[in-house]
Amino acid sequence: MDIQEIIDTALRAIDEKRKTGFDESVDFKLTAEAYRIHLSHVYDPLSVAAVGRIDVVPHQVTAVSRMLHMDKIRLLLADDVGLGKTVTVGLLIKELLLRGLLKRVLIVVPSSLVVQWQRELKEKFGEEFEIVKGGPHTFHRCDKVITSMDYAKLPDKISALSNLRWDMVIIDEAHHLTPGTQRYILGEVLANRATHLILVTATPHNGKVATFASRLALLHPVNELPLDHVMIRRLKEDVTDFYGKNRPAF
Repeated sequence: MDIQEIIDTALRAIDEKRKTGFDESVDFKLTAEAYRIHLSHVYDPLSVAAVGRIDVVPHQVTAVSRMLHMDKIRLLLADDVGLGKTVTVGLLIKELLLRGLLKRVLIVVPSSLVVQWQRELKEKFGEEFEIVKGGPHTFHRCDKVITSMDYAKLPDKISALSNLRWDMVIIDEAHHLTPGTQRYILGEVLANRATHLILVTATPHNGKVATFASRLALLHPVNELPLDHVMIRRLKEDVTDFYGKNRPAF
């Protein structure tokens, strides 16, 4: 049983008890405790660590903490292969949901990763995301959506997405966003329709400066910020656990 299930069970028990009546001291204690939990993020910068079914590691905590201090989270998450970028994103999404700062979230990934993303968000963070891939489901009917890049890049889907707002958009394997392609057009549309935007890739630079700059332009059209202000990148040899020991790949 995770913390949300414990809270739900406690609330049901409280509702039953209300039928027989509380005394004023119990009512006060319950109200104060509820308010304390509601404000927990003020004192615990990563309260999601108590909710997720994972063991977080320092580089993930550092990344999420940095993003939580941004007014608009628009950056390139470019950690090395195997360093748990999906978990980092999941931690951020869950934390913002707990704080009531997110409602509509769209995750765009290669088709081979759609189910994996959905499973990890459910198993590790207890979040249900709807997979949109055609049929009766449309983007506006769900608040938490996962879809494939090659489905979303279709002209009619781009047209539909251009009329929707999202609190946060995540684009995985963002090195596929190459100027002059339908995927890049999709990226442009989503960049304009999202408050927060995170591009995720382990290979941010393919040696072509113009292509790299075009991806950064999705985050900040007029980009005068230093690179380390718009990109987070850590290599395997730089990552450790909380005891300072080298952290193996996930």
